[in-house]
Amino acid sequence: MKSKKPRPASAVVLAGGDSRRMGRDKALLLVAGRPLIETIVRQLRTRFDDILVSARRADDYRFLGLEIVPDAEPGQGPLRGIASALLRTKHDLAFVTACDIPRIDLEFVERLIGLAEGCELVLPFRPPNLYEPLFAVYRRSVVGPAEEILAAGKRSLLELLDKVRVRRVEIPAGLSFENINTRADYRKLVGDPFSL
Repeated sequence: MKSKKPRPASAVVLAGGDSRRMGRDKALLLVAGRPLIETIVRQLRTRFDDILVSARRADDYRFLGLEIVPDAEPGQGPLRGIASALLRTKHDLAFVTACDIPRIDLEFVERLIGLAEGCELVLPFRPPNLYEPLFAVYRRSVVGPAEEILAAGKRSLLELLDKVRVRRVEIPAGLSFENINTRADYRKLVGDPFSL
């Protein structure tokens, strides 16, 4: 029996944050000799034929050889970054990930994409309501509601929950979205107490 062909989807890596807790650009931290964002992109290339980077400083990421999408209006957070990138994706669906999650569980990502029928946002969560909007699947049709939220002076991605059709997906026990937010997180990842 033939295996089912994966549903077409793009991938967007968000690299526009301030990295305040880290004190420097997290996406460019070295992991196994490569910038963290390159480690993420290499994983995504095994599944996606269309990968974009949403970033404030496009020149910092040109080495990836991908389309870099600047925010239409800088300084409005990940909601603006996602909306800007969705207007440029090849596919209607896009898996969106932050640039500080070094290990992407592509099996879980595939499951999220497969659950996107009939909704505009597939949102992982841990009970009771710890959501992961920076590791989720978005449909291009969320751009209009996102623009409304931004026009109202709001910036939270969770504002979308009241404006679009959402499918919440519980994160399986044992699956971790290990973010690299602090210098201690980075040292733990690379196993070097003197890193940074």
